[in-house]
Amino acid sequence: MYNSIRLLLKIRGKTMTYRENNPVKIRFSHNYEKLKNINVKDGDKVTLIEALKIEIADLSSAFRRYDSCYRTFRDYQDRDNFFPLAKNGRFLLLIFMTEDGKIFTTIRRETDTKHIYYKGMIGRILKVIIEI
Repeated sequence: MYNSIRLLLKIRGKTMTYRENNPVKIRFSHNYEKLKNINVKDGDKVTLIEALKIEIADLSSAFRRYDSCYRTFRDYQDRDNFFPLAKNGRFLLLIFMTEDGKIFTTIRRETDTKHIYYKGMIGRILKVIIEI
């Protein structure tokens, strides 16, 4: 599965090379509930299956809670925390599939460069990095 197929992307005049046996990383700043609920761990491999431009104001409050909830342990109690999301603006909704077919999403700020990059990565394997 992880052979030496190279993916060349042209972004802002630079050519970047990736090898599937050394996957690109997708970083998460917390161990989000959406990852824990489907057993996605640091170091797991996932496939990017879509990258959509969205207006964040169009997302429901339920989706925003799903996307931004993480837990911490303070004062001997588990507590829900929410990563602060902007109220307005253009974002990318990235949709991933785990090796066992489970789906999860993440939201990232949108720029033309990021949109081109993620669209070029659709179908590619990425390594999950959870920075906690």
